[in-house]
Amino acid sequence: MAKFRYADFINQLRPLLAQIDALQGEREGHQAHAFRQWRHALNDLLLRVGEQGYRPHCHVGGRRFGAGRWMDRQAPLRNYVSDLRETQIELSTIIANFDRDGTPPTPPRSADSLAVPDTITPAWLWRHLSVTAIAALLSGAVGIFMAGVYVGQSKLYADLMHTSSPVDSTQPAAKTPRP
Repeated sequence: MAKFRYADFINQLRPLLAQIDALQGEREGHQAHAFRQWRHALNDLLLRVGEQGYRPHCHVGGRRFGAGRWMDRQAPLRNYVSDLRETQIELSTIIANFDRDGTPPTPPRSADSLAVPDTITPAWLWRHLSVTAIAALLSGAVGIFMAGVYVGQSKLYADLMHTSSPVDSTQPAAKTPRP
């Protein structure tokens, strides 16, 4: 199978951009069959180019295009048209950037960049973990510390420490006589 090139992405993106003007006139908005086909084609195209390591700046996946509950009957259609216009601006920018600069560079996809080093340092964790993962690690460490403080102050722990006697390692072990 041939590799999907960025130029192929742009060539398939141009007709999708041209369809936006016609979609703005859809009275059914986000429920229109033509719109749903267009959105699926655009999402598929963005996914395919993303699999090649390219990350075009298009936030169409996060747009609702008028879907949801509205008190005002005209609000869904206004939101639908507004989201189409935002998407039109993004797609136009992607194409203009390609026309001006050509294919953008992709980040390296080597296994070495993801390899875990022999020594994991806080600096390595900071560069390679997400903020959520760092927060989870810090929360876990604080939780373990607090559990230790809680157990250390408990009556059960005090009783265990009081009843246990330390072993004196300087004395030789007592020999028991053989029968």
